[in-house]
Amino acid sequence: MENINTRIAILRKELDLSMEKFGNIIGVTKSSINNIEKGVNNPSERTIKLICKEFNVNYFWLTEGKGDMFNAFPETILDEVVEQFELTKEDKLLLESYLEMSKEQRETIMIFLQTFAKKVQKKDEE
Repeated sequence: MENINTRIAILRKELDLSMEKFGNIIGVTKSSINNIEKGVNNPSERTIKLICKEFNVNYFWLTEGKGDMFNAFPETILDEVVEQFELTKEDKLLLESYLEMSKEQRETIMIFLQTFAKKVQKKDEE
């Protein structure tokens, strides 16, 4: 079974980039890429996110081997927000759930959050 290190090597070869060029694009050295691909080191979360951003790579493919290698172009405004703010799939589900609520349900959620914030503020002032 492939791991993230192997998937990075597969991606780099798919892009037809040398280790040096691939590394330059994401701001790491050729030897760092070599060590990652060989499994000597694992990529940092920052490196993973840079790879995804710079090469339009699907984060879940890179980290878990699920889905397509590359992201499709955003089909909705929500997808663009998720991409721009690097939201997780859970963040997206939360936003989708909120947006699918009726206006009254959203107002109830806002009242709850405001009440909670006031209680926290009051507690902090004690």
